[in-house]
Amino acid sequence: MKKIINKKRLTLISLLLFLPLLVGCFAAPPTNLSPTITSTPITLATVDVLYTYDVNATDPEGDTLTYSLIAPPEGMTIDPDTGGTDRGQIFIIDI
Repeated sequence: MKKIINKKRLTLISLLLFLPLLVGCFAAPPTNLSPTITSTPITLATVDVLYTYDVNATDPEGDTLTYSLIAPPEGMTIDPDTGGTDRGQIFIIDI
């Protein structure tokens, strides 16, 4: 009789220990929220005067951001790590 009680206790303790692990396996994956550009672009430019714009952005989860330009004009570049100092339509992804 004593062995049966011990087996029942062992089974109960095992379930109590492993249940949180099993529940965690079936939880919904975390949502990846989009980054936000926090800087305000300069919207006016003068002909023959260098236009620069430092893009600043944050990610709600603190993910590392990579900056890139979508269809940039010829000669325009952007630093993928810092946001660079150029103008154009900007697309940001988090990794």
